[in-house]
Amino acid sequence: MLGVEPHFFPLAVYACIAALLCFLLPYHIRQRKLASQTQRRLSFGASEAPIESGLSVVKDGMRAMKDHRLLELSSNRFGAIGSNTVHVKFPGGHFYETADPENLKTMLSSDFRKWGLAKARKDTFRPVMGEGIFIAEGAKWKHSRALLRPMFSRTQLENFAIFEDQATHLVNAIVRADGKVDLRDMFFRMTLDTSLEFLMGESMSSLASPEDAKRSAMNSALHRVEVHISSGGGLGNSVILPRLAKREEILHRDDEGLSDGERPTFLDELVKQTNDLTEIGDEILSTLFAGRDTTASLLTNIFFVVSRRPDIWRALQEEINQALPDGQRPNSDQLKQLKYLRALVNESLRLHPVIPGNTRQALEDTVLPSGGGPDGTAPVFIPKGEMVRFNTFAMQRRKDLYGEDALDFRPERWLDTGSFKGLRVSWEYIPFGGGPRICLGQMFALNHAMYTIVRMCQEFSQIESWGEEEVWREDITMGVCTNFSGAKVVLRK
Repeated sequence: MLGVEPHFFPLAVYACIAALLCFLLPYHIRQRKLASQTQRRLSFGASEAPIESGLSVVKDGMRAMKDHRLLELSSNRFGAIGSNTVHVKFPGGHFYETADPENLKTMLSSDFRKWGLAKARKDTFRPVMGEGIFIAEGAKWKHSRALLRPMFSRTQLENFAIFEDQATHLVNAIVRADGKVDLRDMFFRMTLDTSLEFLMGESMSSLASPEDAKRSAMNSALHRVEVHISSGGGLGNSVILPRLAKREEILHRDDEGLSDGERPTFLDELVKQTNDLTEIGDEILSTLFAGRDTTASLLTNIFFVVSRRPDIWRALQEEINQALPDGQRPNSDQLKQLKYLRALVNESLRLHPVIPGNTRQALEDTVLPSGGGPDGTAPVFIPKGEMVRFNTFAMQRRKDLYGEDALDFRPERWLDTGSFKGLRVSWEYIPFGGGPRICLGQMFALNHAMYTIVRMCQEFSQIESWGEEEVWREDITMGVCTNFSGAKVVLRK
């Protein structure tokens, strides 16, 4: 055995050297990278944001996620650190997070070209929406936006006939259930029907025919609808292809040429702009997702609160009955005059935003204007490629922005009453995003939600909750947030 040992000695030395190099080389690379970042940061005259342990964020976050309180935890973290911008570090990665209006304005508007969409967002949505507007960037995004903007013209937005049809189906469905329902399920079915009617001129009538198992299954699994469209089958073959075949007729037909009761659809307008079936499918899927999930979530959040707040229900009914006597259906101008209703919607979007946050990636070395230094007012350096999450949920609950009662649901904060001036907001309130990528369909969503609330108030005199859950908790699916326990209510005529 002694004669063998010399052969092993150099191998052991080489192994030790290799192990040392495996440790030192990455360490050296990291140190050079840090030194380079420090030099670049100093050249921008910027500081570091407060550092937070990523391990604790993950550990606490896993527990909070199981209890559907992750958003509450994320909001409280900023207060515990004493800064509205943090640098979260953990082994193998890091990211920045901010709840500062000036930083959001910088990313979404003033320095828009320096920021891109996060890869995770594109990877998540691409299988569902293809290359539609929600994941498009650069020239493709500009093309998509130009393509879709005419679809949300004032004429289209003020056509409330679709809303009335679906509100009628909703009321009838509630009556069939003797008034005791979970409105969450009904709102998601209603907004699916509304979206399909607006987009393609054909509804699944899931509220009118709830006994249809096929419709119910498709409603509970939206991706089946998406597959039908994107594959060119189902709705794609039965709706899109015939529109393309009639493209020349549609191109030369104005709205006055429509027969009685016929409405121009999103698809009709889209076919005027392009004959690319894939592009049409991608944009319809993107708009379907946005129109269905966000509006249904907003309505669910509102009725969860209203069913526990008889004072809000009384105020709504008083305003609506005075402005629209004898059950008069509202038009666009009348809807705008319902100040308390709009304040209610604003307050829900503030305290329970349906899009609680988003992420951007720095396309070049840049800075955020606030969050660094000892007092948190110095610029923060963001190296190229780094991710910054903006936390809308936390920002819209800040007491320094909304007062000591920021966590209270109080629609009155938005109203001018006597000498009191209601909230005047800017970048501290962005339920539909901001800057060039602001939601194109925000007025459609607001009109749909407010019209539905008006009709519910006109048809039912009383509302109360039958659910055990007393506190709002989040349920987040594909970035859209609604109340975890739904909106379990009893409505009486």
